[in-house]
Amino acid sequence: MPEPDELQAFLSRHATPYDPTTDTYRRPPFAAPVKAGKNTPIYNAHSYHTKVPPQGIVPYILHYTDPGDLILDLFCGSGMPSVAALMCAHPPTAPLHLVHDARPGPRYAILNDLSPAATHIAYNYCTPVDGEALKRAFERIKAAVKEEFDRLYGTTCDRCGGPATIRHIIFKQVEGRWYLRGEQVIEDGLGLVVEDEASAIAWLSGLLGNEPQTTGDLIPKWQVATRDAAIAKSLDQILEENFWREERTGRWRLPTKEERHKMSAKEEVAAQAQLRVIHRYLEGDLNRRPSDLELCAWIRFCYSREFYTEAVALFPHVDDTRVDAEEYRRVWKIVEVCRLKSGREKDCIPI
Repeated sequence: MPEPDELQAFLSRHATPYDPTTDTYRRPPFAAPVKAGKNTPIYNAHSYHTKVPPQGIVPYILHYTDPGDLILDLFCGSGMPSVAALMCAHPPTAPLHLVHDARPGPRYAILNDLSPAATHIAYNYCTPVDGEALKRAFERIKAAVKEEFDRLYGTTCDRCGGPATIRHIIFKQVEGRWYLRGEQVIEDGLGLVVEDEASAIAWLSGLLGNEPQTTGDLIPKWQVATRDAAIAKSLDQILEENFWREERTGRWRLPTKEERHKMSAKEEVAAQAQLRVIHRYLEGDLNRRPSDLELCAWIRFCYSREFYTEAVALFPHVDDTRVDAEEYRRVWKIVEVCRLKSGREKDCIPI
């Protein structure tokens, strides 16, 4: 927050005292329709409730102010009016078409808000930064939260079956209650349509988030929900990998943050054990032949763990006559990505 003398100096440079005897300010009401999209780099740089795209504010500033005028925003939020004031130096084409007497040029702004978060966001929106330094800082934070981010927003691509990130979640309203898109009425109530492992985890999260349950409680519901699903892993495997079992009651529930850390360590040990099994199979030392559906699951596992060479090596062992055609094609797409990532593009197989 600026000191009083700093604010006074700023006002003396950019503000003119009002004098009713000399004031000639006249502006008719601005009545043109304004449309502004929210999918812009500036708007998406930081979320904030009731946020207005700055390009939608520019026409009003161009119409009601002159270059060099001072704008006072007492409830600035994320500072979009001040961003719009800066944009007036070189306005976008659309606002210029809306304001017939537009006078391009920079405007100045004083921002105020009770929220420290708001003033922090607004200040940084309006302060020049080193783009490369900002990118490096973002990549550092991204790496630090990757595990938690993947847990919260990781999913499976509907087209290729590979790992993907959730961008949007669409809800629907049924009899006054909100549900995720894709939910339907099943025998024991509303639940997600279970088609694969990712949707099975989401379905179980919904059940166990409401009330911890034993494996015995879950089995009848699981059989109903997954009757048309193609899932390589059993209910026990999915529960073990994604949920926490209370020792005293034997009930499964959503894990806490500390429990997730323990599960991650346990999962890493299990992943290395799984990789050893895959190596034994590829070397011909495994005393059994996994099913083709299990081989597909192994390929997905290798992709998720960045064992790209092993995923490529496993694919020729999958018999396409014993796997659903759509599943085979999805796994093939995953393998093609693995080929590229492992530097073996020349080995790509046409399909």
